[in-house]
Amino acid sequence: MNEQDNTQQRLEFVQQLKEAGMIIEGVEVKNNKDGFEKLALTPEQKIQISGLLQHMPALTAAGKMAGAYTVKFPKNLPHTLMALKQGGFGSPIISKEGIIGMASFTPMLGQAVAMGVFTALSIATSQYFLKQIYKELNKINQKIDDILQFLYGDKKAELLAELRFVRYAYDNYVSIMRCEDQRIATLSSIQNAKKIAMKDIEFYAGDLKRKVNENAKANTNELMSISEKQIIPIERSFDYSLQLYLMSSLMEVFYAQNFAKDYLDYLKEDQDGYVKPFKESMVEDYTTWIGYFNRTKVQAKQQGGFNECQKKLTEHRDKLKEECDGRIKRVNDTLTKVLNKTEYYLEVEGAEYNLYYKNA
Repeated sequence: MNEQDNTQQRLEFVQQLKEAGMIIEGVEVKNNKDGFEKLALTPEQKIQISGLLQHMPALTAAGKMAGAYTVKFPKNLPHTLMALKQGGFGSPIISKEGIIGMASFTPMLGQAVAMGVFTALSIATSQYFLKQIYKELNKINQKIDDILQFLYGDKKAELLAELRFVRYAYDNYVSIMRCEDQRIATLSSIQNAKKIAMKDIEFYAGDLKRKVNENAKANTNELMSISEKQIIPIERSFDYSLQLYLMSSLMEVFYAQNFAKDYLDYLKEDQDGYVKPFKESMVEDYTTWIGYFNRTKVQAKQQGGFNECQKKLTEHRDKLKEECDGRIKRVNDTLTKVLNKTEYYLEVEGAEYNLYYKNA
């Protein structure tokens, strides 16, 4: 192949990538990578992206798509190909009169590369987003013994099981995404974990209200005991349920690879609208419970720990409100970023390269 043919092939290749939604631009080498986050790539993902760099005629990175073709019909002819006895279709165009023309098959080189690269970039970026949120939802990644220490009530075994499963799905995200059957099964389990988290959110909010109503006439000793053994643990368990709900919601998106705008917009509105009433109800119940201490102040003068208990309850109430709102906002911000135009910076150093995601 001469240089002119090679140049033409590369131009056609770039045009095909553009039609597939991918724009490639060369940039000067940057030493300053502020605003970029390095993505962790598996060997398989590196192979897929190397196909883009090499512009190879025979691409293995995109799998079967590398041998795919698009059909182009001549103008004013029907789009009906000849059906072959052995199955499939031939290039002759047929009508009632018989063969009236030939269709042309054009190799989908650019589309094949785009498919492979899109897959690699999407999984790598999804892993990056999940990692950011996973760090924010700090209770999900605690040690199991620490989680057990704070979970409250009959729901704790169920909640712990789902927390462990979501952690498993997070830890093995990249490898599971390579196996379609396992990905579908895991996605179904994630959706189930989300439903359980929603039930637990409702349970703990309702349980707090019951405790507040049942103990309106409790004395100071009883108030302090119930606060430590039940009221405060309810808030902690609610927070675990909330984090499970938010993480499973986000993981559902990335496991399904469904980035449709209407779907993501729905999730953002639903998360805020679903959790907000329970959060407000619990904040109100905490305020009522703290108010019970005011009527026992005289009795409390002879007892220690009264002010400390009130202070701890107030901290948990404020924490419930602030962290609940903050966590929902961070997850929704992530869903918004998914909808934004995505830019990557590919740093090539000989046969090695690093991939960076533009996060600002």
